[in-house]
Amino acid sequence: MSTSTTNEDLDKAIDLWISNKKYEELLDLWVKGMSMDWNRLYPGIKPHRVSLPTYPFAKERYWVPENKIQSETNPISSQNKAQLDDLLYEQLIDQVLEDSITIDVAVRKVKEFMEVGNGI
Repeated sequence: MSTSTTNEDLDKAIDLWISNKKYEELLDLWVKGMSMDWNRLYPGIKPHRVSLPTYPFAKERYWVPENKIQSETNPISSQNKAQLDDLLYEQLIDQVLEDSITIDVAVRKVKEFMEVGNGI
């Protein structure tokens, strides 16, 4: 069998997969190193590119350091208390998202905080 016949057969198979929406087969060939003309998936109007964040899962934090907030909160006003409450909740949420504590532990800490009226 010649290379041109093999290419023609493969092109027919690809066209059949595209028409039957069997994209897994196309992806399998692409992963194995075959170059694909992805424009064949869109015979009519092609979709537009969408701009996405370059790295949406960065772990950087942008909160005010705790010691700075504590030094600014003497004496504790209701506004400063609200800021401390917000900071506590933000820290608990961050800890849950980072998997350093479970949701159950975070809920227990919030309940303790509400009962005592102090930070954790």
